[in-house]
Amino acid sequence: MLELGEDGATVPVRSMKQVNYYHGTIMMDKQKLTIRNKSEILYLNPDSILFIEADGNYSNVYFTDGGEISALTYQRAEIAKMMREQLPEKIHRRFALLGKSFLVNLDYILRIQPGKQLLTFRVNHFGTTKKKKIRATAKSLTLLAEEMEKQQETDGKQ
Repeated sequence: MLELGEDGATVPVRSMKQVNYYHGTIMMDKQKLTIRNKSEILYLNPDSILFIEADGNYSNVYFTDGGEISALTYQRAEIAKMMREQLPEKIHRRFALLGKSFLVNLDYILRIQPGKQLLTFRVNHFGTTKKKKIRATAKSLTLLAEEMEKQQETDGKQ
């Protein structure tokens, strides 16, 4: 594949992550999760996903900017599998299954309260800090807290 460089000459594209801008080619360091269904293809930045909630045979994706995609025709576990298959380990490891209903982005978790059955996310968006809470079982929240502690220990050793 060839692409125009700054001087208008063609240069070979070394990676599919390269993007051509008017003033030259830059490297993108973000990978996107690609989800295809019969009517559309979605390209989701994992950093922008706050959590995914199961809704029967569908899933709802909630984003850090407050937006959401409803009635996605994949179950939460199927999306988790797509993440493992498409994204590098350091990215998909930031997501964890929470009970039977949620796939959560660990980067945005502020507080886990098993006794109150609450998980609180904190998101900084355009200079404003917002909190979003979801309900989950005490057992699943306790397991999530243990998993986060294990990951922190593992990350600290590397």
